[in-house]
Amino acid sequence: MIRALIIAAFALAAASFHAVSPAAADAFYAGKTLTVVTSTGAGGTYDLTARLLARHLPRYLDGTPTMVVQNMPGGGHVLASNYMYNVAPKDGTTIATVNNIIPLHQVVSGVGVRFDAAKFSWIGSTGPKNSVAYVLTSSGIKTIDDATKKSAILGASGAGSSTIVYANLMNNLVGTKFKLVTGYKSVSEIDIALMRGEIEASTGSYMSILVDHPDWISQKKVVFISQMGAERDK
Repeated sequence: MIRALIIAAFALAAASFHAVSPAAADAFYAGKTLTVVTSTGAGGTYDLTARLLARHLPRYLDGTPTMVVQNMPGGGHVLASNYMYNVAPKDGTTIATVNNIIPLHQVVSGVGVRFDAAKFSWIGSTGPKNSVAYVLTSSGIKTIDDATKKSAILGASGAGSSTIVYANLMNNLVGTKFKLVTGYKSVSEIDIALMRGEIEASTGSYMSILVDHPDWISQKKVVFISQMGAERDK
């Protein structure tokens, strides 16, 4: 899909998706409703990914079950991850879309974590991507070096989100002076806050910005000062 953001879909007992005979699978899924829990509020990449999944996945499952989306924002993907680990049915009827930062959050911070990411069955991804840090052009910051000398207010969601994890990593390892404002329920809310001037910076997916806000690039409303990933994205 055009949005190159990695979304992890998982179920604790994903075996029912592939380890049963066709006849048994048909008997299990026929007439059932599958739930896709998405770890953000309505709008934004995660919600859209979950709804695309719910629209198209059922036709590839024996029994063609109904699939619905349940929004569960909170804690920067942590609330939904906790729900999947501790509450959700473990029979393959519930999967979730969350940020791929969740395993790293468990290791680096662990705030609010009541799950073990190693015990989830990670069953899919919408594509690899690097996260980027960007600031409003009006902030006067043009490079990552500028961000180590001048502070900027950075919008983020909850403790387990990439917006917080990457911003804290930059502050602690690179010496940037981002001041985090947290509590936004989705990237869409952060985008609105950015355009209103409530915040000056954030982190996210370049492809999402290219799709959702091409004017930010063509009109040079934002400056991209860094990217975070295993390999440099051209």
